[in-house]
Amino acid sequence: SRRQRQMCIRDRYERRAESAADMRRKQAILSAKQEVIRGVLQKAYEEILDLDDEKYFEMMEKLLEQNVFPEAGEIRFNGRDLERMPEGFSGRIRTIAAAKGGSLTLSDVPLEADGGFLLVYGGIEENCTLKAVFSAKREELSDQVNRMLFG
Repeated sequence: SRRQRQMCIRDRYERRAESAADMRRKQAILSAKQEVIRGVLQKAYEEILDLDDEKYFEMMEKLLEQNVFPEAGEIRFNGRDLERMPEGFSGRIRTIAAAKGGSLTLSDVPLEADGGFLLVYGGIEENCTLKAVFSAKREELSDQVNRMLFG
């Protein structure tokens, strides 16, 4: 009957409206989670930049060990890092490079970057700036933060 058809149409409309509302709610939650994750990653980035000199350059050593090539090259830091570089750190750079079968000279030309360094081997550049590292690891880091915060 006509009344049953109207009720059926109303039921379908209500289900669609509920489904659309549920979808908007889920998208809003996802968007909020992504914003929280972005904030956590940005905070972590800033905290690394603000590490005391000793901890910061320990981290730079580890990053160098992971990325140095077994060739002769050059390493470039930003002006701030060149000014605060601990005494003897250029020797650590040479030691790390030699252990991998290469050699590195420390450039006095400042790098335009917040932190980290650039390795230059002839025409090849290995971007180890913090921005590049965070960008390359963004998905992995986002997943870890998501698990830590949201289970």
